[in-house]
Amino acid sequence: MVQDITLSNVVLETNLPLSMVDTEYYILDSVDWGAIQASHQQYKYIGQKGVTIVGHTLGTRDIEIKGWVIAKTEQEMTERKMLLNRFFNPLQLITLYYSDYSIDFYCQETIKYGTKHSENNDIICHWVVDGIAPDPYFKKVKDSTFIASAVDGMFVFPLTIKNNNIDSLVFGGHKKTTIFDAYNSGHIPTGFKVTFYARSGIVKNPKLIHINKQQYIQINKTLHTGESVEIDTNRGNRTVYGTIEDVRQNYFMYKDLGSSWIELDVGKNEMNYTAEEGIDMLDVTIDLNYRYQEVQQCY
Repeated sequence: MVQDITLSNVVLETNLPLSMVDTEYYILDSVDWGAIQASHQQYKYIGQKGVTIVGHTLGTRDIEIKGWVIAKTEQEMTERKMLLNRFFNPLQLITLYYSDYSIDFYCQETIKYGTKHSENNDIICHWVVDGIAPDPYFKKVKDSTFIASAVDGMFVFPLTIKNNNIDSLVFGGHKKTTIFDAYNSGHIPTGFKVTFYARSGIVKNPKLIHINKQQYIQINKTLHTGESVEIDTNRGNRTVYGTIEDVRQNYFMYKDLGSSWIELDVGKNEMNYTAEEGIDMLDVTIDLNYRYQEVQQCY
């Protein structure tokens, strides 16, 4: 059973914590985020035993939240109901936070209050909100980051350097391999954000390759010191932006025509990055948000 959630109205930028034990005025009665309905497309030929499944689709997720309003006076109850009336707007997106996860939904209708006096008076009031989640998957609240081009140290301090030593010393070394693993611990394939950053010097035409799928995404541009490119491959938010000297602008024109909006499969994904020039000056990071079918824990 879920005991604690937080709701956030994205438009109003207002949070509403709900708990069975920790909140004082707005108490959580129950939350039910149902399940995802699956549809399996099928066909059957004459004499076949059973059917052949040829495709799958998933539906939306219905969410029901029930709670109580607690007050000491009629004026307090009126004010607290007014907050709920404004918060649960069917035209505004609401995010539900539970543990380390979140899901977005819209209210199916305005808030419903109890009709019996025992459930709706100047001291207590019961309410219900029904919602629909267009994207039925939960996401992690925080993205996970893979640093593909980290620098490995060459030795451990303490280190004594003699006076007048004309020999140069390497305090760190760039990884010799550009191949790395990006692990998707979620339940479905997901897009991600990849950032190419020219750390020092010129980087020409940076490229990220998904080795397993033999797909790539490439930027046909020479990046100068301090310039970065962020590519978002998430469905519904596929963009290419560049930033130089704190100025952010659209870089979609530099996306190579043969590039794919790569998604990371569930489990291990073997990746590689490269550039035509300046690969040693290139930093590459990947940010992704795992997506889950169900996340309910003990509480």
